[in-house]
Amino acid sequence: MPFDSIPGVIQVADTDCALFILWTKYGKWESEGPKVFTERAVQRQDGHLRASAGVDVPDSCTVLQLSDKDRAEYGLSVSDILIRDDYLKSLCDICHLSTQPVLPPQNNTVEGPIRFYNPFFDNEVQSKECAVTVLGHPGIGKSLWLIVVLVLRILAGYPTIYYSSSNILYIFNADGLYRVDPTNLEFKRARAPFYKAISPQYWCLVDCNRDVVDVPFFLSRTRAFIVQTASPRSERIDWVKKYQSTSTRYFTKNWTLPELIIGRALQPPERQCSEQHLEVFYSRYAPSARMAYAYADNMDDYEQIVDREIYRLTFEIGEILSGSAEALQVEHVSHHILLVNPQQSNRSDQLITIPSHYLYNKIRDRLHIHTLEEAARLYQIFVRNPYTRSADYILDDIHDLFCNGGEWRLVPMTKNKSGPVNTHFKSPTRGSLMRSWYMRLGYKGEHLTIARCRLAQGAVFTPLAHHRFLLGQNIGLEDGYYQPAPGQPTFDGFIYDPGTQTATMLHMTVATHHDVKVRVMEWLMSQGVKRIRLVAVKPPNTLLDLPVPNNLTPLIMDSLELVLESVQS
Repeated sequence: MPFDSIPGVIQVADTDCALFILWTKYGKWESEGPKVFTERAVQRQDGHLRASAGVDVPDSCTVLQLSDKDRAEYGLSVSDILIRDDYLKSLCDICHLSTQPVLPPQNNTVEGPIRFYNPFFDNEVQSKECAVTVLGHPGIGKSLWLIVVLVLRILAGYPTIYYSSSNILYIFNADGLYRVDPTNLEFKRARAPFYKAISPQYWCLVDCNRDVVDVPFFLSRTRAFIVQTASPRSERIDWVKKYQSTSTRYFTKNWTLPELIIGRALQPPERQCSEQHLEVFYSRYAPSARMAYAYADNMDDYEQIVDREIYRLTFEIGEILSGSAEALQVEHVSHHILLVNPQQSNRSDQLITIPSHYLYNKIRDRLHIHTLEEAARLYQIFVRNPYTRSADYILDDIHDLFCNGGEWRLVPMTKNKSGPVNTHFKSPTRGSLMRSWYMRLGYKGEHLTIARCRLAQGAVFTPLAHHRFLLGQNIGLEDGYYQPAPGQPTFDGFIYDPGTQTATMLHMTVATHHDVKVRVMEWLMSQGVKRIRLVAVKPPNTLLDLPVPNNLTPLIMDSLELVLESVQS
């Protein structure tokens, strides 16, 4: 059945319509014709406006060229669309999903730019009846990516539906370009022939925005392969609950600083901020291209926006800390202070982070986080949500406190008799005679000393050499402070003395009963450690009970506890 015989479907023959020009020039499967994608030199700034020398910006880039009519049709202000590496990677993954049930394995070790090509030229014509929702942080160009996909589909001659405005739907196929108003009553009554006309060869591209909330029901009923772009909000993706076929989520990567620098020259003149300001913006805030280009030259204005959002966030977290709210609902937190990323090994899952130490410090200061207990409670808010990783910043505060040097009071713990499996090390009971020791880090050239008396006020301490470690990795231990790398199953640090082959293990806990990490102790043994001084770091007014497996107990030369009053130096 011809499309123009379906009530409400109109064939477009308007030479002023950018999409008609696109179809007539490039949609007839001819090899000749002007190139719409072109490689060009990257325009850089000089002098004090240029980014730091360590920022590696390519000499050239690929862009989708836009005419004035194109920009008017799509509602764009950019001169051309930058083809980011992740645009190509995402499209290749989704082409795979159009015919296969799962995403291809993710290769995160690829270095250098991805070669530009059109994956539709060697892709199967018929796709599965399923859907992919492409999600990502607001302002990173998901709508631009969908335009690129549309153009590549047309160049390859594949039938495509494009929907980005509530009252206009475009259909491209071998017979021409068609326009539909989905709200038209005649079209609503003629859905059956429309469904029949949409074959599995079609891709249906839906750009969700303020005008298009989600994938409308009548499109979800077709046999087309649906590709939806959206911000990660429930109202955008709830339609899949009633979708009769399978659906997959796919999270896009955020802009890199080199990409932001490349893209600045494609912005209108009033938004062409300096490279140097982009670099500062990138170091502080979420790398939303929209926000970066709008505010990099006016960061004071953006700082006010961020401060307002932090005030609102800290009010919500304050309710959680006080027990009046259940958990942090990431979906409702401002995208100005939390960043959406794909999981490294699975791009169908998201990872939420505070994008920088700068923002974390603002949140921490706004919440008045000073004690270990407060820091631990904030940590638990983030780790309760399996998609967040911002807890690492909180642990960095505690590790930095010790690594920067200082003096702390220690009290010996009580070693109980060995049981069948474990030996328990407990806090001294209240009222018992407690002798004190003092741990000094970075005093008079010594990484660590244990003394019987406290130093006078004004003592000077120097930072320790700071190392990161991965459990299971073989390393040559040196003098200094060791902090676990992000994502490790422990946040216990240790100070190593190669002369005595002793590791002073700082076991950080806020629970009254907390197992000492066996994997850490076993790994230390495998790295040549002969003795362990166990220091349990705890908040005030907490009695500890630390079970240690009996086979590891002989390693422990001392067991002490350290009451950490503050997590700020």
